[in-house]
Amino acid sequence: ADGRKVLRSSIREFLCSEANHYLGVPTTRAASCITSSTRVTRDPFYTGANQEERCTVVSRVAQTFLRFGSLEIFKTEDPVTGRAGPSAGLALAQIDVGCGGPGVKRATKPFLASMLDFITTACYPAIAAKHPPGEDRYFALLSEISERTAVLVASWQAVGFCHGVLNTDNMSVAGLTIDYGPFGFMDMFDPEHVCNHSDDSGRYSYAAQPDICRWNCQKLAEAFAPCLSPVRAEEAAGNFD
Repeated sequence: ADGRKVLRSSIREFLCSEANHYLGVPTTRAASCITSSTRVTRDPFYTGANQEERCTVVSRVAQTFLRFGSLEIFKTEDPVTGRAGPSAGLALAQIDVGCGGPGVKRATKPFLASMLDFITTACYPAIAAKHPPGEDRYFALLSEISERTAVLVASWQAVGFCHGVLNTDNMSVAGLTIDYGPFGFMDMFDPEHVCNHSDDSGRYSYAAQPDICRWNCQKLAEAFAPCLSPVRAEEAAGNFD
């Protein structure tokens, strides 16, 4: 968790995510809102007048909470930042994917392929039924995720919804609105509207959302390697357009 939410922000998240659902915006759903006697200090109006507020948990439901960033754990060292994913070099590592009794050899599968197959089965059963594990399945999967992401951001633009923090870790592989944080709906149309007060550059402004989501699909395409060739991955990500 990023931190302790309070009751007022939790109710806002619950109501707004359900509003998105009924507006036809693909989204994770709010299941419950549970508060406690634990309190934290917050400044609700940013005036310096701190007050004690109740901690609250919003439970959400979806086919999966895997994100684009979940697949970037295998990323090798970036030439610009010098950083690597926490599981760099392990994309092809064999992991157990089945149970076996005494004397029965357990089935194994490359780590990344196992994750891609889980996403396909959980979120895209038609693709799983049509394509066995392999490049054709992963091409179809990435194509569908890219298209759903385009539909998602188009839905946001249509209702004036701003997400606030559209990094790859806040993009759902199921094509759903996920991680309601510094989000907001525009009161009046303003293409440069920024709902996240820490976004000084306007990277995630309303007008920038489609391009940011396209860029995230390109990063996801990179994360599909080595299960999908770079040429086919680029073609699949292009389905966003």
